[in-house]
Amino acid sequence: MAEILRLIEPLSKTQQLGFLALVCLAKRENTTIEHQRDEWNFDDVSREIVSLADGLGDHEQMALVAMIASELGDTDTDDLKEHNHNAQ
Repeated sequence: MAEILRLIEPLSKTQQLGFLALVCLAKRENTTIEHQRDEWNFDDVSREIVSLADGLGDHEQMALVAMIASELGDTDTDDLKEHNHNAQ
């Protein structure tokens, strides 16, 4: 899990949110994270991160989501709005 966190850290906040969405969708749809990545065309989330996360058990994946979400919770929402505006 430490390797995934290391790879996630340099991603933008919106990319991190996208990764979290993929993990949650995979749980909801009972598929792999890779399947969700391909289905939703989240090409900005690397296959390496997805593959490592797919290798985790269910509880580990949810713990990973909680850790990343906790870090994102410290992000000012204005930062995300500015990032999204600049990306357009």
